[in-house]
Amino acid sequence: MVSFDLEQLENDVTDVKAEIKILTKEETGNNAFPSCSTDGKQLVFRSGRSGHKNLFILDAVDGEFKSDGGIRQLTDGEWIDTMPCWSSDGKLIVFSSNRHNPANVDAFSIYVMCSDGSDVRRIYVAGDEGSEERLGGGKR
Repeated sequence: MVSFDLEQLENDVTDVKAEIKILTKEETGNNAFPSCSTDGKQLVFRSGRSGHKNLFILDAVDGEFKSDGGIRQLTDGEWIDTMPCWSSDGKLIVFSSNRHNPANVDAFSIYVMCSDGSDVRRIYVAGDEGSEERLGGGKR
């Protein structure tokens, strides 16, 4: 997390004092694509910490260093869940995944789920039922 004083961003200022706060533990591997919740209290992101690229929710202020465990795993599987983003009302998270065809790292689709990780649904955006376009080049 990066924080700074907005008043420092005036006219021709070349140096801005900023504070950087690390939110994840160093040994957790590949953490990427954070998205802040609408209330600013949580981050959803992709992490390889489980051995697979799954989604996690993190406390946006203290990260996983929060005393009561500021991290929670949302998805769990041998696929790639990535690039999550919160809905404007904070109730849903949309993300990209190859969970419909984990062996094919090029066959991604759009998915949506409740922000607690429940009710995961694939969003179909093109093609007729069973077509290559709809299946992303692979089988369900």
